[in-house]
Amino acid sequence: MLRKEDPFNDFSPLFYLQEYYGEIGEENRFILSFLDETYQSWQPATLWDIGGGPTIYQLISASRVCERIRIFEYLEPNRNAVQAWLNREPGRFDWKSYFEFLGDLEGVSPEVLESRLRTKIQSVEAIDLFNKPSIPATSDFRRELPDGISTHFCVESITSDPELFDLAWDNLMELVPTGGGYLIMSLLKNATSYSAGPYSFPAFPVSEDEIKSRLKKKGFHSIEMQSVPAEHGRDYQGIICVRAIRE
Repeated sequence: MLRKEDPFNDFSPLFYLQEYYGEIGEENRFILSFLDETYQSWQPATLWDIGGGPTIYQLISASRVCERIRIFEYLEPNRNAVQAWLNREPGRFDWKSYFEFLGDLEGVSPEVLESRLRTKIQSVEAIDLFNKPSIPATSDFRRELPDGISTHFCVESITSDPELFDLAWDNLMELVPTGGGYLIMSLLKNATSYSAGPYSFPAFPVSEDEIKSRLKKKGFHSIEMQSVPAEHGRDYQGIICVRAIRE
């Protein structure tokens, strides 16, 4: 999300992935279990993943039920990291332990999950939530609108400015279809910044009560939340996972 002085000019996918996904700690097990549970109940055929950075873990369980997944991410280095995984390029980040964890939950091999996800991802595209997204059309009209939006550590992790947060929040929520569209979301709890390697990046502090209130104002119901305290040494209080349906 480019501003006059883009705070993400120094963002490194490698530093970020090593710091937060180098091993499956309590936070990651919590998120993976939440997503496994979510996609046992919800079955969106078409899913858009918004602002997932250089990660793909959030889509492994989704690929069990989704037929089409489109990935939208602001930073080109992050899009390149995802594309490197899709293309099996040398030096790509190793997500093997994540596929193993979810393979145990599903009762299938990690190789099956990895192949399944690769077949479901249709594209990796750019997006800027500080501008009202104009999503490029696909060649198949049936794929144009999603049944659900997946967004993890995005909207609260791109700015500390209240006005910009409100703008990004509104633009993100407008992507969730009315009439029963799904929202699957994870957020940092009460963060004002977060680190990746030697660099620090802005965040906007949010709590469970604030997120629930904001979602209700946007016409969401069936709001379910789960939280876990942050691991030792983190510069945020915890992780909030949310699922909700838009009227």
